[in-house]
Amino acid sequence: MNNKLGLFFVLALVAVFTSIFASNYVIADETWLMTTIPDLKEMSVYVNDNAVWQGNCVETDPNDQIVEYRCTTEQLLNPAIERDELITVKTTIVAYKDLKEVKLNAWLSSYRDEIEAETSKFDVFANSTYTKTVTLRIPQDIDAKDDYTIYVKVESKRDLTGTDEARIDSSIQRIADTLEILSADLYSQPFTAGNTLFVDVVVKNRGNYEAEDVYVKASIKQLAIERTVYVGDLSSVDDSNDDDDDEDTRQVTIALPLPLNARTDTYSLEIVAFDDEVSVYGIRSFVLEGKTPVVPSEGKVEITPQITSNIIEPGKGAVYTVLINNAGATSENFVVEVKGTDGWATATLTPSSFSLGAGQSKIVNIYVVANEDALEADNTFTATIKYGELQKQYNFTATVGKSTQRIDLKAFLLIVGIVFAIIVIVLLILLLTQQQKKEEESYY
Repeated sequence: MNNKLGLFFVLALVAVFTSIFASNYVIADETWLMTTIPDLKEMSVYVNDNAVWQGNCVETDPNDQIVEYRCTTEQLLNPAIERDELITVKTTIVAYKDLKEVKLNAWLSSYRDEIEAETSKFDVFANSTYTKTVTLRIPQDIDAKDDYTIYVKVESKRDLTGTDEARIDSSIQRIADTLEILSADLYSQPFTAGNTLFVDVVVKNRGNYEAEDVYVKASIKQLAIERTVYVGDLSSVDDSNDDDDDEDTRQVTIALPLPLNARTDTYSLEIVAFDDEVSVYGIRSFVLEGKTPVVPSEGKVEITPQITSNIIEPGKGAVYTVLINNAGATSENFVVEVKGTDGWATATLTPSSFSLGAGQSKIVNIYVVANEDALEADNTFTATIKYGELQKQYNFTATVGKSTQRIDLKAFLLIVGIVFAIIVIVLLILLLTQQQKKEEESYY
């Protein structure tokens, strides 16, 4: 019983040391014997300039009656490659024999599509060293949880022997921080000036870590239009704390109003998904049909100046009025501006901008105050009324005159009373004089 326990302990200890040795230095792959001369004597593989695999065939003992070749292959390290990476696979070979029309082929296993590259054909001479390099594009959507094998094989018209094929175990890892725009679909009914362009953007986090506070910006630089929307946090699909695989992907809809005056042309919609760490860029083109601006017909808006002239004393003011009536079927926005009062008066508008619904009307008051030092003159100023694509202008006059004293009503009545009393007294005197003359005539 003790012997069995001792044997078990020794085997376990050997297994532990073997595991430590293998994980830190060399991963032993395969060894075999050949009784015929192999085609390939040596082969080494480098991934991104790192030696990852080597193999060689060596004659065991030339003095033996039966000549044997011991071939050994071993993987030196496990290369970690990233998604969306272009990796270089460099291979050096040495042959025991002359070989014709040889090519080197490299591919990645366990992916739904072929990831493969090969060299053109070349001839090999015995004991000469040849180096060939190919590149493999690692897909962006490859599953980082799976293990993959990189195969490198020297091929000819016949099957070769010796160290002609390498199998390299590798691991795929995500880039620490990266975003991808999976799709950007544009729709509108139709792409016409004055309509709204909508774009559905699907963003995915392909990084190792959660992408925090992701935004998507859509812009049409030719039309000076830009809008940014908040996407939120996108988790990593490898996040063990997240049970919902869809949290690494999200869709947002962005609305972009197209200007009425946009011309018919081909425009570029630029899309950027970004957070504090990275940003990714995309572009879509679309044809926009220009639209003729809608010009209000005559009679749709009725503008009637009511008070157009005033006499204004220096330092005092007067009111001018304009009646605006929206006789159309839709609402209109109005802006009123006054020009021509500089130097002699100031003008105040009430209101200066407003909206009128269908059938509504409003009186605009223009209050003009003449300066204290305004000269006597007939002055003209204009009021411009803008609405839609139209603007109309109207002239007003202001006569600036000297200040005049107004007669007090009580004083006026007093003067009139005095004059009346004087007239009455004069009449009485005349009557008395005439009466006295008559009496004297009758006496004589």
